[in-house]
Amino acid sequence: MILRACAVIATIWMVAACSVASPPRMVSHKAAPLPITMRFAVSAEDRPSADLQRFTAALQQKLIERGVQFSDSSAFVLTPTLSRRAASLGVTSSNNPAETQWLSPPRKHQLLDQCRAQRIQLSVMGKGETNTQIAFLGRGELDFCTLEDADIAALADQFAAAITAQ
Repeated sequence: MILRACAVIATIWMVAACSVASPPRMVSHKAAPLPITMRFAVSAEDRPSADLQRFTAALQQKLIERGVQFSDSSAFVLTPTLSRRAASLGVTSSNNPAETQWLSPPRKHQLLDQCRAQRIQLSVMGKGETNTQIAFLGRGELDFCTLEDADIAALADQFAAAITAQ
């Protein structure tokens, strides 16, 4: 009887430990096929966070795997940004509660959650250095307790697929 109770508790604990993790979600818009040579840009006044550095490195690797080349002299620039917040906080495009359209819906705390879920939201904008028109805009997010390299790689893979899609 005690062993059965321990097995049930252990099962609940294992299920609860991964109840926060969610698959990456991503939306994107691309105006036209993008060039095969690109570079990354981060604002000179910004110090990129460790999470943004991890994502940028993963995205570059995934893009290279898909045939993209990187050059510091490329005229096409990808600019990644990242925000990190509690997953219980949502982002909406409207100030009117009656017309709420969630860009990032809040996550409700679940009974078996082992942590206060966090969410990263990544945006990547791509455009020519002299062109003011945005050629690519993607936004993705995922929820987690501990942000693992595999989570970042999965989100980077979705961005790379969207960037290189014909």
